[in-house]
Amino acid sequence: MPSLGAAAELRGHVVLVGFRTLTCISWPRTEPCLRAWSQAFRNDGLAVIGIHTPEFSFEHEIDRVRQAAKERGIDPPAQAGPGARRCPW
Repeated sequence: MPSLGAAAELRGHVVLVGFRTLTCISWPRTEPCLRAWSQAFRNDGLAVIGIHTPEFSFEHEIDRVRQAAKERGIDPPAQAGPGARRCPW
């Protein structure tokens, strides 16, 4: 699966973007669906990408995000930019 930095590789694909944060209750609830769709339709051109959008200061610690993704068996890539800002809500 291409990273967000490889936008040219996404040309011609349907891209489903899931926004998540480390402590968001929706992340574990939506992940099974995103994983199933990714596996079922990746050969048909679906690209599923997760975007980590930190809400709290400790959520900026990328090692915590990586560990949580590993523990949850996250299949679609999770992207987090170095300039990630806090969510306004």
